[in-house]
Amino acid sequence: MPDVNVDAAGPTHAAYLLHMATRRLREESEKSAARPSRPMQAAQLRLLDSLPTTGGRVSDLATRLQVTKQGLGQIAMQLSHGGFVDIVPDPADRRAKLLVRTPRGDDIVAAMHNAIAAVEDRWRDRIGAERYETFLSVLREIVDDDDR
Repeated sequence: MPDVNVDAAGPTHAAYLLHMATRRLREESEKSAARPSRPMQAAQLRLLDSLPTTGGRVSDLATRLQVTKQGLGQIAMQLSHGGFVDIVPDPADRRAKLLVRTPRGDDIVAAMHNAIAAVEDRWRDRIGAERYETFLSVLREIVDDDDR
């Protein structure tokens, strides 16, 4: 019995297509992004991008990013050693820690956003603004689905 999710170009199911779109976005945006001297891991960039401007608690960020507090703590330490975040006591609860982006971390996030925007502009030009906005709307609807 032939596999219904595979054609000559590879699998056609949503998981594969989303993975490939994410991979292409990452590759295209990395080509134009200003980078630190050492390459950053996707998890490090995701954490930097997820930090509110006023900082965020490790436990809240771990929940949002769906990682363990210990795993997030390791990434936070790497970012702290690189000068991208400061780890400070939470003024509302001195036992808790806040992660706060440094100016260097802000620069990386701004460069990442600019690079992603450039890729999105190219994609929008390629498939048309209306189709691209529909694509984003559908993705938001899937991501924001509360019935999971």
